Amino acid sequence: MAPGAQSGDMVWMIVTHGLKLVASGIAIGIAAAIPLARVMRSMPLGVAPTDMPTFAAATAVLAAVAAAASYISARRATRGDPIAALRTE
Repeated sequence: MAPGAQSGDMVWMIVTHGLKLVASGIAIGIAAAIPLARVMRSMPLGVAPTDMPTFAAATAVLAAVAAAASYISARRATRGDPIAALRTE
């Protein structure tokens, strides 16, 4: 937390940065999963490799967990006194 910064602005900045990382990870994961669908066809999982509800559910769960983790970390970071943190450094 920077001296003079608003806690809401800091939370927004941290959460959006975390979600940008998650979005890029999801894009890379989907791009890698689609070509690997051929390998999954040989496995007896009971789910089609290109099953869109499965991709959507996994993406939604990942995004929700990442948003919650970013928000919790951001709220924890804004609680501290920035001057006290600078003194201990």
